[in-house]
Amino acid sequence: MVHKKIENLLEVDDINKKIIRILKKNGKKPYIEISRELGLSESTVRKRVSNMFNSGVIDKFTIELNPQFMKQNITSFIKVIPKKGRLNNLIETISNQSYCSEIFLLDGNMGLLIIVAIENPKELDALLETYRTHPDITDVDAGIILRNIKTGNCVANLF
Repeated sequence: MVHKKIENLLEVDDINKKIIRILKKNGKKPYIEISRELGLSESTVRKRVSNMFNSGVIDKFTIELNPQFMKQNITSFIKVIPKKGRLNNLIETISNQSYCSEIFLLDGNMGLLIIVAIENPKELDALLETYRTHPDITDVDAGIILRNIKTGNCVANLF
C-alpha cells in the first residue's frame, strides 16, 4: 500500500500518532518492537515512519547527550532584550556560541530566550557579564534549572 503524502496535522491518523508517541520516548526503538506494541507488521510501521519523515511530520531523529558526560552541569535560561535594530546581529552572534543549545524569539518586547549548558557557576557568571556589557543588549535576566520535571517538544504533545 502506497501512503499518500501528509499535507497537514489533521491528516495524521491515530496509528501515526501512536508511532510518534513511541518514537518521542525512544527514537531508537526498533520498528519490530513498535509493530508488536501496536499489532502491526514491521513493514507497515517502517512505511508509516518513512511517509511521516518524507512528508515533514517528523523533522529529524536526534540524540540527547547526558550533560554530566559533557561537563555541562548547569543548565540556565537567559533572557536578553536586544537594542532596537540589533536583533538579527545579536541572533547571529549568540547562535555561533558553543554553549548555547537553543534560542527562542519571544513575542512582544520579550526579546530572546537562550538555553545554555555550562560547567560551573563561575563560567555562567562570566557569560552573564559578557551579555550585560554587550553593546547590542539592553537587559539580561537569568535562572538556573534546579530540577527537570518534564522535557519534550510542546508541539508534539498534540499527539
